[in-house]
Amino acid sequence: MNLPKINIGNSQEEKIVTRELKVNQNVFIYNETVIPLCNISRISVVNEAKKPYDKNLFIMIVIGIALSCTGIGAVVGLPLIVIAVWLLYKIYQHNQGLGEYLKLNLNSGQDIYLYSSNHDFTIEVMDVIINCINSGAGYAVNMENCKIEAMQMGEGNNMNITRR
Repeated sequence: MNLPKINIGNSQEEKIVTRELKVNQNVFIYNETVIPLCNISRISVVNEAKKPYDKNLFIMIVIGIALSCTGIGAVVGLPLIVIAVWLLYKIYQHNQGLGEYLKLNLNSGQDIYLYSSNHDFTIEVMDVIINCINSGAGYAVNMENCKIEAMQMGEGNNMNITRR
């Protein structure tokens, strides 16, 4: 099943949402994409960008308080305060649910971001990629369930079939 690739502002940057990826010997595999590990120039962990608070919402609160001090202005001031506080809360709620990305800088200049909501697991995935670059081992990484399993592909993985 193909999962979405979401452009995050620059045509050279993609946020990849994938359930599973594989790192084996000299290739990195996710969805229907294969990247040779020698094309990865840098690996880092970056936090998902927080949504900034809008200054206009704070101005709305101040105006709402000022209007609320007058008798007739309270009809306009209280709704302004309520709307501004609700919008600030939505931004706060959004920022609290953010995760982080494993950022792969490729030699081509393209950046790939692999999403994870678990910091320790993100570090483990980085270690798996480093281990594969250094040793040529193979791993299956389940991003959805935060599991890493060793795997073997190619040589030494011969299957003998015996007929009865």
